[in-house]
Amino acid sequence: MFYVSDRRRHYVVIPSIRIGYGRIPKAANSTLKRLMARAGGIEDKFENGVGFSRDRNWRSKTPHAYLMTAAGARRRFP
Repeated sequence: MFYVSDRRRHYVVIPSIRIGYGRIPKAANSTLKRLMARAGGIEDKFENGVGFSRDRNWRSKTPHAYLMTAAGARRRFP
């Protein structure tokens, strides 16, 4: 069983497309983040179409996407 603590900001949430993704490193993580950015219309926020896998880019460059804990995502986006 895979368990992620509610205290870690493990979820990428894009409310405009009503999706949240619990990140799993080395399991198509970068590809899924790239597809989410494209679907959410925020792909241009990443330099030269790269940097999707870096958490700091999601925190600093995407005002309409959030890195959240599981509890925070459930509370803010039920």
